[in-house]
Amino acid sequence: MKMYSIIKAVINGGNFELNDMLNKIDTMWVRSSITEDQRAELMELARSKAKPEASYAPLQEQIDTLAEQIED
Repeated sequence: MKMYSIIKAVINGGNFELNDMLNKIDTMWVRSSITEDQRAELMELARSKAKPEASYAPLQEQIDTLAEQIED
């Protein structure tokens, strides 16, 4: 559930590169960190929130920062 919340927060922030995010979602699903339903929801959300014209911070950096904030 934790990875699901982190990834969802990054997507809702809107500052991500779509292909990187879709790959990250698939990786978390393969590792059983998220369920099939969560994967489907996150994929749809990422596609709807993607901003191709934006300048993106590295995805892993965003996830690490959010993980630190959640742990505090």
